[in-house]
Parts: sequence; C-alpha cells; structure tokens
Amino acid sequence: MTTCLPDVYSMPLDAIDVSDPKIYQDDVWQPYFERLRREAPVHYCRESRYGPYWSVCKYNDIMQVEINHGVYSSELGGIAVEDPPKGLERQSFIRMDPPKHD
Repeated sequence: MTTCLPDVYSMPLDAIDVSDPKIYQDDVWQPYFERLRREAPVHYCRESRYGPYWSVCKYNDIMQVEINHGVYSSELGGIAVEDPPKGLERQSFIRMDPPKHD
C-alpha cells in the first residue's frame, strides 16, 4: 500500500502542526520537517490539540536549546501532560532543568 504524501509546500506555514499524530501514523512526517528546516527552522504553531508551541528543526539550533538552560528553560512552560490521571500527579523530568535533571 502506497501512502500519498501531502503537498506540504502548498499549505501556509502557519498551518503546519508537527504535533499531529496522524502525520506519524501515516508515515508522512518527512516533508513537513523538510519544509520547516528550509523555511522556518524555528516555527511557532499557534493552534494544535496540545495548545500553542515552538518547534526547532535544525541540529545546531536544537543543541543550543538543549544546552542553554538559562535561556531555554524546561521548567518555565515546557512540555506538559495536562490533567494526569488521578494518583499519577507528579513532576515530570521533561519539565526540569539542571541540576534536578541532567
């Protein structure tokens, strides 16, 4: 079965949402990231099922975000699972900066 790749270059940049699980389920995520790396390596998605977010798509930019916790804090915002199941409320390591999480 062949999956038809979306025409990502015909959609507005602000319509790209790489948090949409369907692009991974359908294995069509590559053109989305290709376009973002070329045109918007630091991309703001205003609307998604998870709320607004920034995505960073180039290696050197990702490394700067990863190592510069003074500028890019995981504790101030970051990734969050809202409304965790009762009894599983706890701080997630993905929302911690060093030295709590290295």
